[in-house]
Amino acid sequence: MIKIIPTDTCYWLAGELTKADFDEIYVLKWRESAKRLAIVVRDFDVLMQIAIVTPRQIEILQKYPFPFSAILPRNPSYQFPEFLKTDNYNFISVRIWEKCLKKEILENLNFPLFLTSANISWQPETMSFSEARNIFPEINGFDGGICDAKPSNIFSFWENNELIFVRKNYE
Repeated sequence: MIKIIPTDTCYWLAGELTKADFDEIYVLKWRESAKRLAIVVRDFDVLMQIAIVTPRQIEILQKYPFPFSAILPRNPSYQFPEFLKTDNYNFISVRIWEKCLKKEILENLNFPLFLTSANISWQPETMSFSEARNIFPEINGFDGGICDAKPSNIFSFWENNELIFVRKNYE
């Protein structure tokens, strides 16, 4: 079931890793099929299960001071649903609940989850629950007040754990 949730940047749509939620998000947002969805995991332990990540990279992510999405190789031994075992998802964009979601909503979500901004694709992000509900009146969720930070930095790791940015909004 899709939910509207507040994050450290803006409001997002979250859905379970099911084909039904995956498809519903694409329809709701009018999203291009080639554009991947991010995945949010409960904690760094789960991150190590779903992605190929080194202990040094975990340390970097734990200390990273800004909102982020890390693009990491998908761990082939993790039991992803079949529809995600495609070339398009050989690398996954991952966010960590500990870094981006409020503790109050944790027990109401089943991780890992798809995560994408609560807007129509190519439209501005929503910064309040009421704004998101105006776009998606059929979707319920959690009102966490105003979320008005810049979009997260998106990066992957290069040799020697250097960050390679796809999008950089924070210095």
